[in-house]
Amino acid sequence: PPSHLRADLGTWQDGGSGGSGEGGVLSQAVSASEATEMVMSRGLEEWPEFASCVQSALEDLLAAGGLSPEPVNLSGVVVLDESSAQSLQDDYLVTAQIPLAHITDSKAWQWSRRKQGLNSVLRAKLLRCHLQRLGYSCRIVSRYDKKEICAYYLQVELPMPT
Repeated sequence: PPSHLRADLGTWQDGGSGGSGEGGVLSQAVSASEATEMVMSRGLEEWPEFASCVQSALEDLLAAGGLSPEPVNLSGVVVLDESSAQSLQDDYLVTAQIPLAHITDSKAWQWSRRKQGLNSVLRAKLLRCHLQRLGYSCRIVSRYDKKEICAYYLQVELPMPT
């Protein structure tokens, strides 16, 4: 916003928490982008495994594109089936599906990457937002077992060059 309007926007005021913002109150209106940054910053402060989770997601994407630490045997014949032929029309080079949550054998939902701290909807959204800011296309996709949803994935796509 213009500088004369920015003065009207409040900031996060310490609510007796030593400046951490926890328990604070907003003295005036805060823009949506500022509120987004505050929520993201707070979420990332509480997620020490965030960097390794991002790294793992990017490694999965690069591996889907044939860039993996292990040598890839490209001498074999690659079958062009209906699905891969249809993917020629896609607006992305490669895609990777990062597991978010799945149904266990006891029919309970469980976060798939708990060891990386990916254990809440907010954290899944933080990961998605960060990858989108890096230029990747992301969306949440469902996987079905018969007619029931059995898992959710963060689909990360490497866009075609422009």
